[in-house]
Amino acid sequence: MELWTDGKKLFAITETDTSYEKPQETIKNYNALIEKLTGYTAKERKKLLSK
Repeated sequence: MELWTDGKKLFAITETDTSYEKPQETIKNYNALIEKLTGYTAKERKKLLSK
């Protein structure tokens, strides 16, 4: 995972490890990290993106 910012926006690039046994755990950890960085839950981020 790569994260960077331009001072206003947060950008993320992720890559799935297909050999990992628990992919749902990775998604949960990713969402928790982004929530801590942005203050928005996955549901709130989806709502913001759909506008």
